[in-house]
Amino acid sequence: MAESVPESRRGTALGALMLMSVVGSFLMTGFSHPIERAAAALGTTAEVFGWLLGGALLGIAALLMLAWRPLRAPGTAAHARLPLREAFALPGVRSTALALATAQGLMVTLMSLTPHRAHDMGMDHTGIATIITGHVVGMFGFGWLTGPLIDRVGVRPGYVAGALLLAAAALTSVLPGHAWLGVSMFLLGLGWNLVNVSGSKEMARFPAAQGVTDGLGYVAAGAGTLLGGVVIARSGFPALAYVCAALALLPLLSAWRAGAVGASNRQPVG
Repeated sequence: MAESVPESRRGTALGALMLMSVVGSFLMTGFSHPIERAAAALGTTAEVFGWLLGGALLGIAALLMLAWRPLRAPGTAAHARLPLREAFALPGVRSTALALATAQGLMVTLMSLTPHRAHDMGMDHTGIATIITGHVVGMFGFGWLTGPLIDRVGVRPGYVAGALLLAAAALTSVLPGHAWLGVSMFLLGLGWNLVNVSGSKEMARFPAAQGVTDGLGYVAAGAGTLLGGVVIARSGFPALAYVCAALALLPLLSAWRAGAVGASNRQPVG
């Protein structure tokens, strides 16, 4: 999607896409009663009709993608045809993939396992649903701000701010009191947002590496959740939180590399 707009506006486009996720959630919530009535008229349940409606919307999106044409700067078309090994050898690709995979892995791990801590602290299902809602707002609700901001100040501040927020989310999750869990989940979402928008804006320049980078994020998320459960069982939730806080600093390396790559790209040739 980011390839469809000029590079100077890619952060704004990605932020708008995230914001639409929140808007869509609210719109579908408002349509819950019409969905129930339509499901009853068809002789099925609201859940089944909801899934069918979601599938129909995805089908419309697939048809729209047939008309999609990427807007690529000179030279990036060649990058799209590179073999995977050569694509990951390009300056900036591995550090960008590191940031995206780290943010995705940490976000999913803590989002999945913090409700376990909340339950152990005596929080009821409504309270847990509330902190997860705050997390989703942090992830997607501020795209209107973070996207244009990263376009304006660059990806390095996005990486740095995102890394610090992810670390803060992990550290605040071990503090006593239900309110701190809410703060932690919100910071986790916002930190992921900043790293993801920054990394996605950068990765749009390297089409050949995008799919594998997404896959690395999914692997990190699955492995983090699985291993995180083992850590909690053996050493408790605080141990997991401290490990996540340390790993959250990895996008700082991506920020440093982004600056180094940008400086080399600005050097005159000859």
